[in-house]
Amino acid sequence: VRGVRATVTVDVAAGAALAVLHLAELGHTQIAGIFGPGAIDTTRRRREGFLAAGKSAGIRTLAIDAIGLDPAAGNAAAVEIFETHRQATAIFASTFAIGMGVLRAARQTGIKIPEQISVIALHDSDYADYLGPPLTTIGLPVEEMARRAVDLLVDLIDGGTPHSVIVKTAPTLMRRESTARPQKTKRRSS
Repeated sequence: VRGVRATVTVDVAAGAALAVLHLAELGHTQIAGIFGPGAIDTTRRRREGFLAAGKSAGIRTLAIDAIGLDPAAGNAAAVEIFETHRQATAIFASTFAIGMGVLRAARQTGIKIPEQISVIALHDSDYADYLGPPLTTIGLPVEEMARRAVDLLVDLIDGGTPHSVIVKTAPTLMRRESTARPQKTKRRSS
């Protein structure tokens, strides 16, 4: 955010890269990523991590710009992928909410997850286990971020200088049922 000098952030590029690495290890060679508006700093960093990891792994990546960061934006972008980019065997959702939208689009269009396409989302949620299928996610150290933000706020109240804190704790893969090895199953058009 312009003008804000006191921030606490996490390496979301590393989270996006971990998602791509997981999909590449499963054997996916063409992955679509759904990202929000490019004016948002975290969106840019997630996209950069996604594209760099794809290049490093030697796989094809496609970045789709969604109109927002919510389930409806994820739904619309997933439908575009299903209709226009049928070679993709996996989708990286850059937010949990976008991931929920991808799952809904798959149900609406008859696409089977993970048999026809794998889905993974950045950020974990307790709700991931209750989705159909349970959504594979990348967990970020949000509790540590919250602690560091409180420490920063207390420091500012005590007269400290505004500064940025980057939480270096590595993201973690939360394996669930929405990712699998790509199969030869053809996706039908919507």
